[in-house]
Amino acid sequence: MGTGARVFTAADTGKVQAFCELDPVVNLTLLARLSLQPIGTRGIQLYGYEDNGRLSSLCLVAGNIIISGSNDGLADYAYRYIAGRVSSLVGPAHIALELHRYLVRRGGLWAYPRNIRHSQPLMVWKYDSQVAPDPEVRKLTEAEYPSYLEASVRMYTEEIGQNPLSYGLGYEDHVRQRLKGGAAYGVVRNGRVLFKADLGVSYRDHVQIQGVWLDPLFRGRGLAAPAMTAVL
Repeated sequence: MGTGARVFTAADTGKVQAFCELDPVVNLTLLARLSLQPIGTRGIQLYGYEDNGRLSSLCLVAGNIIISGSNDGLADYAYRYIAGRVSSLVGPAHIALELHRYLVRRGGLWAYPRNIRHSQPLMVWKYDSQVAPDPEVRKLTEAEYPSYLEASVRMYTEEIGQNPLSYGLGYEDHVRQRLKGGAAYGVVRNGRVLFKADLGVSYRDHVQIQGVWLDPLFRGRGLAAPAMTAVL
């Protein structure tokens, strides 16, 4: 059995699946992506690092890089072979930051990142809530697009520190698709979205909840917990 990094193919599907399902929470994005676009799909490349045949880390390359595992020699491999094809890194901070350091050495725009999230906790909801759900929370519709877009922009700007609309029309399209796909929930009063939460990637009985935001005027009143309970 070999040691080192290599390109994975459809023949490795079982091994990759088993590796990712060891921690489906951490690997949710990988599992969701590969369930929609299996290994070998055009435009999707999957690299892995093995130690005597034991898979220890993965790197999925598409529009961005999604990393999982213990890193080992994968960062150097990614740096040498795939660094120029993506625009962002997603994965555990210690792995993503190491790969970013490789990319910075390479030069170019990687040395001037738009945003680095050194700490973004991954939280898991395992138990029934002790808080009664907010009955006002419901699935949002396309009719709420203007207010939902405003709430989404405010959420993004608060979290990242930059207005997503400054990047072009992509964010508006992303927000509209959330509504069309039935992935947006919230509280609307007088035509205004006061609370929002989006359903992100999903795999089997796991789903990522993201884009959570409560209007600052309503914070500190104990409203967020009932609203989140309703979403869950």
